[in-house]
Amino acid sequence: MSLVLSGENLDPDDPRSSEVFFTTDKKAYTEDNVLIYNIIVYNIPRWLKDDHIFRYFSKFGVISELRLVDEKERCCRFSPTVGFVNFVEPESAYRVLQKCMHCIRYSFIEVKTDNSWNQPDAEKAYSQKKRGAQQRKAEALNVDTNFTVLNVLSLNDDCLEIICGLLGLRDQIRFARVCNRFEEIFKMLSRRAYKRFEFRKLLGMTFWEIRDFFHFAGKNIEKTTGGIPFKHRQHIIQLIRTCCVNLKRITLYYCEIKPDCLKKLFRSFPLLRELNVTSCDLHDLSIQSLQYLTQLESLTLSDNWEITGKFIKSLVQLKVLNLCGCKNIKTSHLIEMCRSMPNLKSLDIRRCERLSPIFYDSMAEHCPQLEILKISCPDFPYEHVSLLPRLKHIELLLDTSFSVSHTQIFFKLVENKSQQLETLKIYGKNSINPQEISFISKLKKLKSIYFGNNQAIDANALQKLYQLEQLEELFIRNSWNLTNEALIKLLRSYKHLRHLNIEYCRQITCEFVLEAINILKDRKDGSQLPFVLFVYRTSIDKYGMSECQKYMEAKKESLIKIVFEPLIVEDDPEDDLYGTCDSWLFEESIGPLDMEENDGN
Repeated sequence: MSLVLSGENLDPDDPRSSEVFFTTDKKAYTEDNVLIYNIIVYNIPRWLKDDHIFRYFSKFGVISELRLVDEKERCCRFSPTVGFVNFVEPESAYRVLQKCMHCIRYSFIEVKTDNSWNQPDAEKAYSQKKRGAQQRKAEALNVDTNFTVLNVLSLNDDCLEIICGLLGLRDQIRFARVCNRFEEIFKMLSRRAYKRFEFRKLLGMTFWEIRDFFHFAGKNIEKTTGGIPFKHRQHIIQLIRTCCVNLKRITLYYCEIKPDCLKKLFRSFPLLRELNVTSCDLHDLSIQSLQYLTQLESLTLSDNWEITGKFIKSLVQLKVLNLCGCKNIKTSHLIEMCRSMPNLKSLDIRRCERLSPIFYDSMAEHCPQLEILKISCPDFPYEHVSLLPRLKHIELLLDTSFSVSHTQIFFKLVENKSQQLETLKIYGKNSINPQEISFISKLKKLKSIYFGNNQAIDANALQKLYQLEQLEELFIRNSWNLTNEALIKLLRSYKHLRHLNIEYCRQITCEFVLEAINILKDRKDGSQLPFVLFVYRTSIDKYGMSECQKYMEAKKESLIKIVFEPLIVEDDPEDDLYGTCDSWLFEESIGPLDMEENDGN
């Protein structure tokens, strides 16, 4: 037996890219184990007629039916003709499929297998799958095979839905194929289980199974996420267009899709409100297809390096725009975007390396509604961002390799936004100093602060921040100068603090948790939410805390919640700027400690 993968190294939009079949005993079978009689012929020149095709393929065996589909029928003005050739014997199709390219009257044409459900034995294979599914369920339920259908069908819908939910996706599809009632059960399950669908679940499935899944569950899918598998990519996009009629959010990453294919996809969802296309090798022509998304409010185009921003200005209705990592965005195009989007509230331009001072100088004029700004701090003055009239949330990606000081931006934020700014996130190893911390302490309305990987954060720095009475979230991960005493004083000062991230702070021990519980018990703020503490790679031992009665009682009362696993932040800019990973932080923060000693944390 041999396996043939005709889709290797092909363009994802090539008709042969999804071609998978195997051969044995001089017969070919589809990936669904259906015997192949029928084949499809691609790229037939328009001057080749039925007689030419018929005479050529008759050399391989008796043809039962030949049909050519012209351009008008396929709704493609200039596309080559496609032919469907059905053989009487499967050996004939096997001989044709030995080559993917054939030459007819000096013209090369391509062949592939027809879909499983279009083969003469499809119904027979489908029935065998039904019987196999019934047999497996009979064995699982430990009942006589002869009474399997009767006994299973006697269960109520809730029981059958539970059984279906315990299966993997492929087995769920086979379950749904058994009978109409099981199909309805799967549709009921999909309303809950597949409202948000991840494309990775399609890996390993045949196209017939993928097709049935979208036919059964497509109308219940509201959000999709992930990379569409290379195998069957073009056909999967077609299924999404026709079956997922209620789609509201699309997230695609790491899959190259041609502009024509994107155009067809987006024309099917004019009411789409959120689109995330990350690392998909988009370029300006690809962006033109977004013009059909007239209701789009949130657009993420991260890490598509070829985009210059030329056509984004036409999306005047956008409220959220993420261009992080789009290194070739031009200043003139970005200014035009901001001018044309009167309701823009969030803008991410981190790692947009070609922007000039002109844009930063004019931001306040062109972005009057902007509330959230994420930028890579350039090596020239950019203090004008503090003049944005509605700015409430700012993220600064500081690269300390620049010789320019960033102190001025904090001074200007205090001068212009001390009673308005609510969130401040600073990314960059050791990127702030005590003077800048003093400025930050004067931003009275701050509710959330992120100071990752800054050794300037010590007891003295925290003492300066005690003035921030509204603070609810504080992220000071990998600040290994911190001690239990400093954090206890911090907790006593911040009456509204609900999230504290001290990951990689190795000096923090279980004693801090016990004292924190005492402080939390004395609080009388009426909140029903627990105090959340992130302690990955600290000296707070998970096993030790599970044996501590005081902590277990506080946890049961929803007084405190300790997260021992690392906090995964989507699109963390420090991963890109410094290659921040677990091993780097481990070496940097705790020094030469025995690795085995820390495995339990």
